Amino acid sequence: MLCMKNLLYFVGDLGPLFIVLALTGLELGVALLQAHVSTISIYVYLNDATNLHQSGYFFIIEQK
Repeated sequence: MLCMKNLLYFVGDLGPLFIVLALTGLELGVALLQAHVSTISIYVYLNDATNLHQSGYFFIIEQK
């Protein structure tokens, strides 16, 4: 279709290409956001797991 002389065919052929490129860019953005969120959550969980024993107020049982 790109070899045809009509400009309408050329413009019509680039439309789906731009749509695919836009969707690919959005998917890449979502993948980067998911990687960021999972990295931060893993950091928080590991920080809590390694530093929980230093703060003893979590395990204080009040005696009455």
